[in-house]
Amino acid sequence: MHKTYLAIVHGAPRVPEGTVDAPITRARGGRYRVTTPGDREGLAARTRYRLRLCTPDRRFSLLEVVPETGRSHQIRLHLASIGLPVAGDRLYGQSASGLPRLCLHAYRLTLPHPRSGEPITITAPPPALFDWDEVGGYLALDRSGEIAAGTAMPARPRSERAGLLELLRLAVDRRAPLAADPDTTIYRLVNGAADGLPGVTLDRYGDVGCWACTKRARPGRLMERRSHPAWSKWQPMRPDSARFM
Repeated sequence: MHKTYLAIVHGAPRVPEGTVDAPITRARGGRYRVTTPGDREGLAARTRYRLRLCTPDRRFSLLEVVPETGRSHQIRLHLASIGLPVAGDRLYGQSASGLPRLCLHAYRLTLPHPRSGEPITITAPPPALFDWDEVGGYLALDRSGEIAAGTAMPARPRSERAGLLELLRLAVDRRAPLAADPDTTIYRLVNGAADGLPGVTLDRYGDVGCWACTKRARPGRLMERRSHPAWSKWQPMRPDSARFM
């Protein structure tokens, strides 16, 4: 089995390709840590990485990462150990990154077919977060996960409204498989603080959507029609309201 990940990290590697070969062991509080080869409790771990893009100021980079072993938290630990913590990683990285989630995406999986034994490859396009210029520069990926023409674009100013709509889009992208399943008709599309939107929830009940927005959210007019299929039945609403549509 061969796994490939995409990771947005803080900083830029000194070389375009590299390998981290460092054992991993348990630490306190459910964490893990990189240890020395002589540590008897350390488990062998090896991770390869390749630079795909970096922002003009080199504050953030997009890496393609291949773990050659499968230790818990391996990618996050190894990248952090060489000064490239994964953006949004509150456990091993910078706690105040401002990102709504960990910027690590399982992009490609290659494994043998259970009957024929022939290799099959499954690709999961990166989520909208990997286009998000909140990380300091626009990392120009298309929906297939391939690099778009040209290089990283300069950072663009973002309005509060644009940032809100982007968080909503990320939340809906996260639940797209639920929306695509015709047998699943009751679920939560937007889950407040877990989606970076404290005080805001959106639930689907069949053909009915229910917004709830507390005063602390104060996002202004919350939503506009989007091309995403999961948005199709819901209309804009004012804040501080909760009603069925």
